[in-house]
Amino acid sequence: MIVVRCFSWSCFRVLQAITLTSYPDELAVSVWICLLATIEGTIVALIMERGNPEVWAIKWNTTLLATLYCVTNSNYIYI
Repeated sequence: MIVVRCFSWSCFRVLQAITLTSYPDELAVSVWICLLATIEGTIVALIMERGNPEVWAIKWNTTLLATLYCVTNSNYIYI
């Protein structure tokens, strides 16, 4: 799986470089990539968890706190 992930990431970077040479607005390309990845991830999650609505319920437990901690602290990496 690591080899497949590395190969996929390399292909993505090459395709992104090709796209940016013909479409120089980097911010718009990044927005489209993030939007389409969000839609794709949502579709995959809905398909994988069909028939199990309890997964989507927000519970006040350590999983929620750990997720919020990761999200708030990951923003500092990109600044």
